[in-house]
Amino acid sequence: MPRMGGGHCVHSQQNSRKKLLFAASILSSCFLLSQGQTETIAVTVEPAMPREGDTVTLKPGTIPENPIICPWYRGAAADENLIIALFFFPSPGGFTKGPAYTGRETVDSSCSLQITDLKSNYSGTYRLSFDGPGITATGSANVTVIEKLSQPILSPTNYVSLENENITLYCNISSSNAFNISWYRNSGPVSPEADISENKKNLTLRNFTNADAGIYTCVASNQINSETSNPSSITLAYGPADIKVEPAGVITLKLASKLDLLCTADSNPAAQFQWFINGTVQHVTNNRFSVDSVAWKDGGNYTCQANNTVTKNHALVSVIVKVTNQGPSLSSPGGLGGGAIAGIVLASLAVTLALTGTLFYFFCRGRHPNVKTDSPVIIAPNLYENILPSGPVRTGANPENNSGTSQTYETLQFRDQAVYQEIK
Repeated sequence: MPRMGGGHCVHSQQNSRKKLLFAASILSSCFLLSQGQTETIAVTVEPAMPREGDTVTLKPGTIPENPIICPWYRGAAADENLIIALFFFPSPGGFTKGPAYTGRETVDSSCSLQITDLKSNYSGTYRLSFDGPGITATGSANVTVIEKLSQPILSPTNYVSLENENITLYCNISSSNAFNISWYRNSGPVSPEADISENKKNLTLRNFTNADAGIYTCVASNQINSETSNPSSITLAYGPADIKVEPAGVITLKLASKLDLLCTADSNPAAQFQWFINGTVQHVTNNRFSVDSVAWKDGGNYTCQANNTVTKNHALVSVIVKVTNQGPSLSSPGGLGGGAIAGIVLASLAVTLALTGTLFYFFCRGRHPNVKTDSPVIIAPNLYENILPSGPVRTGANPENNSGTSQTYETLQFRDQAVYQEIK
């Protein structure tokens, strides 16, 4: 079958190459035994500083006459380090691959070695030799692959420090090549007096104060690129301070209304909260305490405690909650605001003062009727005229004086009819 014939042809070629390699090895050994002196060949690297992912070419400076084989090695010239070998005989020659071949290496007719898509672990020493009758020439070159730096990892990422504490930041980067590290605080270089380790991977902040707080980064750089680390926030611990509960003071709530208390405190790190009712701890660990419908049992002393886990300090604040079944809640949502309450109080006070003044006026008027005032006062005239002196009335003792009518009230009449009308 054609396919079988083709496979037989390929198999024959492989066998032929193995035979050639075996023959070349024998010839090379013979040449080594008969050689008089080994020649050194210069090898150039293009580009001289290849970057990760680039292609590099290693070129021998001169080619001896009539070489038979030219092998390349990665590291020492040993069989296990053979990359590829070029045959000059029989013409036009061929090549064979060794144990160190990776698939990225090729060799041309001048025995120049080309490696594509370089990796950082391709850095090292490369050797070649030309072998033939009376010929032994060797050469070597060092290849340094400049790797593309990855982003450094800065730790710790966040830290809250006590005052006068010593803090060390670590800039971690994996690289087999040389690189430089620079340190920054709030986007600017750190002070020249900063305590940086010899390899520049560590920065120590000694006797930390609030002046040292900020966002820190480290930058790694080489000939290819520079990479900035993740930010690290370093702050000073303080608090808790300025703790308060809203609403504050004495809170009067109508029965079945809602109680909603909000506790705040200035603290770094953020405070952790705990609530107490009449000294009994509650299972509430956030800064808000709510009761949807207050009952009589919900009245009492409510205490908020703020705790700082770094400074180990705490602060307390309390409010009094009173529950009533009369009137609106002054502190509950939907109740009267402080301005409305103040207006009601002032208006009530004004009315009270007005009533008090009016009563006082009439009291004084009753005691001093002749006191002149700006208002017109009606002075009653003498209502009764010709009233005889008081005493017993004698009737019938002196007939001549008895005219049939009493002289005592005979002339009793109102002299001013207007007064009469006023009385009516």
